[in-house]
This record gives sequence, structure tokens and C-alpha cells, in this order.
Amino acid sequence: MSTITSDEIGEKILQSSESITKSYARLQLLMENYSTIEFRWKKYNTKKRQNRLEEAWQKMPILQRPDLWEYNRTGYVGSSDNPAVFMWPDISLRALKDENTLLDFLSARCHDPPYNFLFADREAVEFGVMTSNIQQENHLAETYDVVFWNDAGNRYGELLKRDVDCAKTRQIRMNAGDGLLVLERQQRLYRFLADVATSLCKDMPEESVPKSSPEQRNANALLGVRRHSFYRSPVHFDAHSLLHFVDAQLDAAEDHMRALREDPRYFADMLRERKDHAMEHVAWSPSARPVQVKESWNHTIRVVIREAYAALGMWTAVKVQLQALSRLMADHGVGLEPHEALSQPLGDALANMVWLLELMFEMPFATFVEVLPPSPMMRDSFGKTITPDGKLQFLPTQQACEDTTKVGIIRTVAMLMNKDIRKDVGLPTLMDLFDTVLLKDQATVSLLSPLVMRTISDLSALAECVREIFAFQPWARNIRSALERKEASFRQDWEKAKARWLLPDKAWNQSDLATSGAPVEERFAYPVNQKPSRKRTNAMQRAEANLDKFWGEADREILDHLKQMELPFDATWVPYRTPNWVEPMSRREPRAPQVPQVSQDVIDFELAHRTQQRPSKSQTGNTQPEKAKTRGPAQAPSSEFPIPPPEDGTPTPKISVTHESLQVFRMLLPHRWEGGLSGQLPWRDFKSAMTEAGFWSESTSGSSVGFIHDKTRQRIQVHRPHPHSKYEFRAARNIGRHLRRRFGWNEKTFCLKST
Repeated sequence: MSTITSDEIGEKILQSSESITKSYARLQLLMENYSTIEFRWKKYNTKKRQNRLEEAWQKMPILQRPDLWEYNRTGYVGSSDNPAVFMWPDISLRALKDENTLLDFLSARCHDPPYNFLFADREAVEFGVMTSNIQQENHLAETYDVVFWNDAGNRYGELLKRDVDCAKTRQIRMNAGDGLLVLERQQRLYRFLADVATSLCKDMPEESVPKSSPEQRNANALLGVRRHSFYRSPVHFDAHSLLHFVDAQLDAAEDHMRALREDPRYFADMLRERKDHAMEHVAWSPSARPVQVKESWNHTIRVVIREAYAALGMWTAVKVQLQALSRLMADHGVGLEPHEALSQPLGDALANMVWLLELMFEMPFATFVEVLPPSPMMRDSFGKTITPDGKLQFLPTQQACEDTTKVGIIRTVAMLMNKDIRKDVGLPTLMDLFDTVLLKDQATVSLLSPLVMRTISDLSALAECVREIFAFQPWARNIRSALERKEASFRQDWEKAKARWLLPDKAWNQSDLATSGAPVEERFAYPVNQKPSRKRTNAMQRAEANLDKFWGEADREILDHLKQMELPFDATWVPYRTPNWVEPMSRREPRAPQVPQVSQDVIDFELAHRTQQRPSKSQTGNTQPEKAKTRGPAQAPSSEFPIPPPEDGTPTPKISVTHESLQVFRMLLPHRWEGGLSGQLPWRDFKSAMTEAGFWSESTSGSSVGFIHDKTRQRIQVHRPHPHSKYEFRAARNIGRHLRRRFGWNEKTFCLKST
């Protein structure tokens, strides 16, 4: 980059400032017609939206996070020949042609002035600067600052020497290199947004759509984008939405624990899946000295249960800390201006929250590193060896490093394992990088097993929480320094508190859980998808009794620890159990009544005296005694699942859906067995049914998808079927059980929508 003088830089800053203020004023004027813009944008099909975007931004990148795609393509620091994608990583067709993303982007940038986005825009280009794909004007950075004013008209930014003090208080100072980057980014962004808004407003009759009020526009801006911090205002920390997100993760962890205790088939499937990811499936490296390594059922059982309790404790701890942060935010963080400092308690709480999330990240990441190499489609890409300190280590083979479908996974895992890179790049960016690897092609995704994908989802969920906090700019930029200052104190507090949420590592080490818990010899055979019969009922009750016996033995080992823990799951909770078999009512047609055998004299008599008296049984000759019942009164078949009563005692409101969606919910939430409901459930049908029920979806890395209700904002996390696109029958029933517990739904909740 050529060196330019301070006068030239000062003139460039003034020109950029004037351009930004003019584009922002134009955007504000256009957004007076926000309803027109929203109406027209949502009316467009995908192709027409793409045309509008490309008119305002020539050669717009197609893929989301184009900076990460470019980094993956080149693979080297500073080697990109397209630095623009690192400057505007939020500009891509895949992100912006969505129905809501552009509208939220426009609303946020209009609602808050450019001044509020200064540090958020600097954070957006950090990956490009760190990888040397963006070059800065650093020769003036030691002596000059760019001062940004919040109320100085066209003089938005100005180059001043560092020792010059300004009288105005509503100002933010950046070194010259950072200030120039922010101005260049904002100049292009605001011009683009104003151009898009102009194209959506032209040729639209004013009377066709009512104008929106500033209050409506501001409310839309505060909603922000569902997932990414690029497109919303950074000065608004939405602790309420983050609490809903964390609560859904905790609910999923609790449902997993309940399913392990209640459903024998689910328990056995989890054990077999974990056993299939044991280290014994990976071959030894040629240079390694082989030793006997085989994972027992006892070890597998302990790992599955310990990980289930760890997930419960992890999300409980995060929720408790987030609730405390939310209270502090309400007391000290309302109405903050970007030039104002945070209170000490709130700043420490933000730093503590990030420290806890990064600490918790280590738990699922350890699982990820343990299960990825032995997974069925990746085990031939690794070799195992013993480190000098006696630990088992997995190393990628040379052949795998040369395989284009595997090298992206291997390289990203290596970056995640490096704590210095995690600290510099940040967990959210690294998980976004993993996304670009997984989205590269279907062949890459198919290499990962369902267990690996679920573990990636856990990592992504924690990274999303970190992203939300670091999006709270400009205050989040001081979190790292606070972490270094307070880490010893945070660690000391955690050592005192972790017994409330986490089981000790040595739990169950003295017992052999495999004696009653190993899924062998049809111990947990659970034929829930078969037609009800006495044989089926006996088999299910036998499997449930075996599972209860196992958990009785397992709980005795950790009962003292559970009493001291503050988990939402109650170990004394009684799971649902299959009731005894009762013979169903006969569905055969009733027999025709027998014609009484009487003499002709009696018949003549009745015809003559029919209005005076009726013939008795003795007169008709029907003296046959009634047959006594020996089986008791006939009953309807018993419910497979109990219907939870509404908490307030009121009837559950009906949700009207189409016939196709009604069939989906009948499969998920049956009250009793009905023919034709077994088989598979396509993911697209499930997603469509949830949309009809009032939910929109939000995907993260891995297989996890969140469904959020439009009105209540209640959220539930489910996993997409992987590697196929359809749920097996028992997997669909597991989701139905989760829906039943989360929302109190049953088969009576849904009805057919009237045409």
C-alpha cells in the first residue's frame, strides 16, 4: 500500500464523512415509506430480489460469509486476490435475498446513526485484518486519531493529532488505520442501502400502501435479524431473546435425560451409537507401538450418562449467569450511548459470562475430538498413537490431508484445537468457518455421523451466545482486557460453584454398570411401533423394568451428589410406564335378534289384544337364561402416552392446520396406536407443519434447528435427520415426546383447517 500524507488522509476522511451523512439522510427519508418497501420486497420472488440487490451492488458474492469461503479457497494468510469480501463479509446474495434479512438491515441502520455502528463495523473486518487480507494505513496510527462526532453534521469524522483534546463530549476516537477502515466500509454500505431502498420505492403509488410510523419502524429495527449480528443495531443487547435461546438448549438437555430414563429403545440406541465411536475402531499409526485398547460397555455407559448430566449442568450454569447479567443490564445498561462507559458490575458480568461460555466450550469440544476420528466415515482418515505423557492421540493420515472433501474438516478442527487461534479469531468466526466447510458440498456433510453433527450443534450454540455478547459494541471491545484482569477471580468463583451443576469426574468408578445396563440379549427391546397386543405390552413392560432396575443402581452411586446440585431435572421424577393389557371392545357387528318361537294361538291373541297388554317371556316361550359376563366390563384400548393437563386448568386451544400437517402431528403425537402411522417422516413435512403451527426456524452449525413461535417467542431445539432427509418412526416419536413436554401438545391440540 502506498504511503500518503496526513493532509491527503484528512481530505479523504472529510469526503467519506460527507458521503456517509448524505446517504444516511437519504435512507432516513426513504424509510418514511417503510411499509411500501416491506410490501414490495415480500411480494417479489427470489429472482426479482436478486436483481434488485445486484443493481445496487455489482457482482455481489453469492455465498454467506464470503470472507470465510475465500479464506478456505486460498488457505493462506494474505494470499487473497479479492480483499473486498473481507471488507464487507455481510454482503452476499444468500443472506440478503431472504425475506427478512434486508428489511432488518435497513431498519437497524436507519433507526441508529452511523456513529452507533463504529466499533461493530470495525469488528466486522477483524478477520480480514488478522489474516492480512486487508491492509491498513498504519504509518499515521501512532500519532493521529480519527475522531467521530455524533452531532456535527457533515463533519462526522475528522483527522486530529492524538494530543489534541476536543471540547465535545459526544465523540469516539480511533487510531487512523482503524478509522479509515470504518469510514470506507460505512461509505459503501450506506450508499448500497439507500440505493436498494430507492429502487424499492420508485414507481410505487403512494396510496397503494399506508406509510409506516417511526414507532413501527423502530420496533422492527429492535427485532433485528434472527441469528447474525451483522444486520442489527449493536447498542441494543437483547438479553430476553438470548434467555429464550439458552432455555431451549437447557430444555433439550433435560429432554435427553428424561428420554434416557424413560425410553428403553432410546437408551439402548444412545449406548450403541457411542460404542460405534470408540477409539478401538481407529487403526494404529505406522510409527506407533500398539497396545491393547478396547472400550467396555461399562465405560460407554458412564460416558453417556456423564455427558448427559454435563449438558444439563452446563446450560443450567449459563442460564443462571445470564439471568444475573440480564438483571444488571436492566439496572445499568438501558439508554447507554456509545461514548459512555459501562458500570463496573455490568462490565465484570459480561466478562464473566464470556469466560464461562469459553470454559463450557471445552466440554462438548472434548467429546467432538474424541468421537470424530472413530466415526464410521472418518476412521480411515486418522491413525492413533501414544503421546510421551501416555495419552492417546489421533493424527490425520497423509491421504486424508490430500482429499479435498476431508481436508477442510481436518484443517478447521486443527484451528479449533489451538487455544491461541480460538482466542484471536473467536469462537463465532471459527464456527462460521466450520459452516462454510459443511456447506461446501453434500459429500463433505455425509462424512459426519449424526453424533458428530449433534456435537457440532452444541459447540455452535455456545458460540452463538458468545457472538451475542461480542455484538454489544462498543463496550464488548473491553471484555478481553477485563478477562485478563479478573480471570483468577472468575476461576476461584467457579471452583466454588461448579459442584452445584457438574458431577465429579470419578462418579460411578466403583461400580460395574454393564451388568444391568449393557444393551445385550434383547434387554431393552421396545416394540413401540407394533400394533397393541398382550405380547407387545409384556415386552414393553419387561424392557421398562430392566431400565428402571439399571437407573436404580446408577442413582444410588451419585445420590449424595445429586442432592447438592441445582439442576432443573428431579431424579425422583417418575417416568411414564406402559399400563397392563386390557382386552379391547369387540368391533364385530352385533348379532341379529332371534325370532321367538311361539304358537299360532299366541300370535292370534296378540293381534287381537295388542293395545291391552304385551306378551311375557313365558308366553313367547323365550325362557333361555342370560349369559353371565366373566371378563368384566369392556374397555377401550389404553393410551400409549398420558395427556398432560393444562397448567391453568383451561382447555388447550385448537391449532388449525392443513390435512398434510395434521397427518404429521398425528404421527408425532398419537394418543393410541393407529394403523398407517408407522414409516418415515420427511424433514420438509415436519418443518412445514411447524410453520403452520406458528413457528419460524433458525439453523445453527451442525444438525440443530430452533423453532421459535411468532407470538410467544417460545423456542424448541430439534435435530434435522442426518445423513438422510427423513426421520425414522422412533426418531419422530422422540420429537413428539419433546413437543408434548415442552408445549403440552397432544393429538387433540390440532384440528383440520376449514376451507
